[in-house]
Amino acid sequence: MEANAEIKPPRVHNGTYTFTSPRTRHVTLKLSTVRENADPGMVGKRIVSLLMGPNNETDYVGVAFWDDDRGRAVIWKKHRSAHTSTGMVDGHNFSATWSEVQRKVAVWADLVLRGENGHWHSWGFSMQLAGTCLKCNRTLTTPESIERGIGPECWKRMGGAA
Repeated sequence: MEANAEIKPPRVHNGTYTFTSPRTRHVTLKLSTVRENADPGMVGKRIVSLLMGPNNETDYVGVAFWDDDRGRAVIWKKHRSAHTSTGMVDGHNFSATWSEVQRKVAVWADLVLRGENGHWHSWGFSMQLAGTCLKCNRTLTTPESIERGIGPECWKRMGGAA
């Protein structure tokens, strides 16, 4: 890289994001940059991972690359629908034939980039940046825990209702 090359800040920062929808409780995605100790071809790439298990620290599965220049996720082939999309909504292809992963990542990307002005917000979707528990410092990904600032286990130990 040239010494005078301009370094553009990312449009979307690394982090863990939880979004809620009218039909599902919540979905959590993580955006992270691959570091030096990985495959050399992957270093510097930004990965979108979907929380797929009960452990919100480790149960993430990579599903897409994030393209900051275009402001969108490039879904990995194994997570794409076999069907073609049928239209555009706010710059996103939209169709009932989207795979679950495609839909979740598109909603998340729209909420991250456009916030309250996004298409999905008007449909009742909302998003929160994950926090950490004030008692044990574990990652909080459920909407209730993020708002409270305390995870479910610590909340129970403090005498809170489950």
